Amino acid sequence: MKNRILQTIRQHQMLEKGMHIVIGLSGGPDSMCMFDVLCRLAEDWQLTLHPVHVNHKFRPGAAEEDQAFVEDFCRQAGWPCRTFVRDCGALAAAEGLSPEEAGRKVRYEAFAQVAEGLMQGCESGNGCPVPPEKVAIAVGQNADDQAETVLFRLLRGTGVDGLSGIAYKRWNEQNIAVIRPLLDVSRRKIEKYCAERNLMPRRDHTNEEPVYMRNRIRLQLLPYLRQEYNPNISSGLNRLAASAAADSDFIWKEAEKAYGQAVVAENGEMVEFSLEILDSFHPAIRIRLYHRALTVIGAAEDLSAVHLEGIEQVLKSDSPSASWNLPGDAAAEKRYDRLCLRKLTAEAEMGELRVSIRTSAIDDDEAGIRDLAGKRRLTARFDLVKLQEVYGVDAAEGILLRNRQDGDYIRIKTAGGVHRKKLQDVLVDMKIPKALRDSVKLAAIGSEILWIIPQEGMRGRYSAAYGAEDNCERPIIILEYSCRV
Repeated sequence: MKNRILQTIRQHQMLEKGMHIVIGLSGGPDSMCMFDVLCRLAEDWQLTLHPVHVNHKFRPGAAEEDQAFVEDFCRQAGWPCRTFVRDCGALAAAEGLSPEEAGRKVRYEAFAQVAEGLMQGCESGNGCPVPPEKVAIAVGQNADDQAETVLFRLLRGTGVDGLSGIAYKRWNEQNIAVIRPLLDVSRRKIEKYCAERNLMPRRDHTNEEPVYMRNRIRLQLLPYLRQEYNPNISSGLNRLAASAAADSDFIWKEAEKAYGQAVVAENGEMVEFSLEILDSFHPAIRIRLYHRALTVIGAAEDLSAVHLEGIEQVLKSDSPSASWNLPGDAAAEKRYDRLCLRKLTAEAEMGELRVSIRTSAIDDDEAGIRDLAGKRRLTARFDLVKLQEVYGVDAAEGILLRNRQDGDYIRIKTAGGVHRKKLQDVLVDMKIPKALRDSVKLAAIGSEILWIIPQEGMRGRYSAAYGAEDNCERPIIILEYSCRV
């Protein structure tokens, strides 16, 4: 057992000499086996072990007995245990989580807290910070857990990434390595090792109750598949996971290269891709670019294949302003030659633009500024016929509210007549600070700006090409912009 686990550690570069290992220690067979093996490796590998036990308070009485057992075992082994007591039932109710989700959330938060404490020097024992590359979190999933995970995801409908199952090594949100040294060892061999080493692990009776879907897979579905279809089903699922993980790793590496080529703008709230470059990639690459971008803006948590397919539809849409709402208050929007994935936190700041058509002259008080019910309303008017001469009979439908884009221009009037001028140059002339230019609100049709909308500390400007004459008897387009005061 020790040699098999050591082989996995070396093959997946989980550890190096002199590391500090935060060990998730529930007291069950998996974690007890892992802890015992790491204790045996500690001297040769110069490891410092930090066992962590979480009392979830799911099983009153038994949970406290588990806690006392683990703390005593660690004390005898010479590695003091850090214990966290959390009411996971209350957390599940408060946050709308399943008991499993609440327990996992609490465990990994506890592990991360200890790991971060090591890097800050407050958990290391000598007050010296431990370099991040010298810290890892070890958890005890085994080969049977891998098979159950793959089958669980298969039943829910997953892709290559999901079929890759549990990773041998990954990095959490704090960029701390999470390792799984037992992932090549079966549950049967772990039980045998615990008996041979007289570890006397604790038993959680809820693991033997077919209440949760994962329990039913382990207790009912997998035994049925072994008996009726393939006695080696777990090994087969693990081979599938290994093959899918290799393919997934290759595709993601190619996607990382593609991401750098396709991104034209990025910040914490928005990622913009070049449509031309994006469309040149294989869909398998594009899907991962979307996932990568939504991770950047913090909107990837509840992402599904349906959402990613929706982004593909936006990409392929003939509409220059196609959009698709996404989880995490995000959206995918087509912006002419760009695809923008963004958080919707700026939606209220953008305001609203209402476009209407009047068939006769408007009163003077219909143009200008009003404050109505906590909203500031600004209006502008244009000659519909003039717009239709340039943009066709559906000109009014093409008017959008947006921020500036490459290629924008506005028609201005000079002594020589009316001519185009780049929006960038107009904003410079208006003395709009560079940092504020991207937030200027515009009423646009295609790349032409009809109205630079006034905002606090900034005057507006109208296009000189489509102005409606006073007392005009021709149809008039009214643009009404409103935002919260």
